[in-house]
Amino acid sequence: IQRRLAADRRANVTVFAADFLDFPLPETPYCVFANIPFAITAAIVGKLTTGTAPPRSAHLVVQREAAERFMGTPTGTLQAATLAPWFALSDVHRFQRRDFAPQPQVESVLLRIERRETPLLPATDRPRYEAMVATIFSAWKPSVEAALASIVGQQEAKALRRPLGAQGISLANRPSRFPPEGWIALYRELGKIPNAPWWPQFEEAAARLQQRQQELEKRTRAVVPQRPSPPPRR
Repeated sequence: IQRRLAADRRANVTVFAADFLDFPLPETPYCVFANIPFAITAAIVGKLTTGTAPPRSAHLVVQREAAERFMGTPTGTLQAATLAPWFALSDVHRFQRRDFAPQPQVESVLLRIERRETPLLPATDRPRYEAMVATIFSAWKPSVEAALASIVGQQEAKALRRPLGAQGISLANRPSRFPPEGWIALYRELGKIPNAPWWPQFEEAAARLQQRQQELEKRTRAVVPQRPSPPPRR
């Protein structure tokens, strides 16, 4: 490929033959446009949206259901809630199956991941924020308030109704129905007591969840990768 590009006088293009999940991301500003293997979508999006050098934007051809999980539509997800303060996600194009040869069995979209120029929360708050969201989502309670009460106590959880209600946010919602702005507002309210005993509990619960996810990803990568989706016809 490199020789062919050189023959076409495209000396400004460099090809790296490597596993993207092991490849170091640039430290200078960059963007991503890729048709990725659907089997490792979560791992790729995770790499692009964490660390010290996320892209300014990424456009990825992904399965429609995967895009909906990251966007949090039609229902909220853990992935969407954790990304919301730092990234804006949208599906900017929906492919027809006939756009590909051979035609795939699933629907594909072009997912745009845009890094917010002004984050809704400071980057230093990200570990605590993600721990809070992960704990509430994994608590398997009928409402955000019930999940909170299991960590911070019923009185403390009930006391949050008024400040969040003033912002039009109801703790009676299930985590999957809690809006992105609700998670951010909840974090800000809890953050008013930075040394509260519930923060270590959030972190411990999130660590357990992360360990389970990493074990699942290892098993996924150990399986023979699915055939990558073919590029769109030109």
